[in-house]
Amino acid sequence: MAAKKLKGVILSIEDTLLNTGQVKANVFSEVKKLMGFFSLRCIKPVLLSNRSWTVTDSDGNKKDLFDALESKFEDLVIFSPQRDADVPHKPSSAAVEYVLNQMDWEPNEVIYIGSRDDDM
Repeated sequence: MAAKKLKGVILSIEDTLLNTGQVKANVFSEVKKLMGFFSLRCIKPVLLSNRSWTVTDSDGNKKDLFDALESKFEDLVIFSPQRDADVPHKPSSAAVEYVLNQMDWEPNEVIYIGSRDDDM
């Protein structure tokens, strides 16, 4: 398969976009830079998650992580079985195949960034 222009990146959450435990501001600032880079390069970021996540804001209010991320990153597309029952669970290859089909991407047009062996 010949190399093509990178169209997208599939991201995991745990220890990839957010550190485990309390969210650290310096880590999230790096995520913002990364998302800005994707936007400048016309690379579509996709989040693939098996479950819903919550975060606590500085006022102590719990928020849905997906809603919080979508409010900060307008280009972000989120795939999760909690939002769409058709999304297969990770770590099956069907989960990535589902994203590729929905985004109309070829395997050589996208990369996957995760922090666990199952993500690779």
